[in-house]
Amino acid sequence: MQLVFGISDWMYMILNYCDDKLVTIITLTRNRARLLARAIKSILSQSYKNFEYIIIDGASSDNTDKVVHQFNDPRIKYLRLADNWPVPESIYYGFKKSC
Repeated sequence: MQLVFGISDWMYMILNYCDDKLVTIITLTRNRARLLARAIKSILSQSYKNFEYIIIDGASSDNTDKVVHQFNDPRIKYLRLADNWPVPESIYYGFKKSC
């Protein structure tokens, strides 16, 4: 089962339910380092802990990568794109890298 939530004009949360009740959460972001830490903290503070969190960076020119790497959690996968892809392609890429 897949659920897509439009959090704002720059962030989508996609939940993908995989085997063994593993949930995949995908966040798309570009040049939103100042807001991303809050999103990551929110995900990590959830009571359900069996998840992987994929953050897809659409070629940010800010310090998005440094913000993500502040969080030393093996459930976080940071994928930086060389170019800013359209949302559907970015989501598909995230699903291909999930579970």
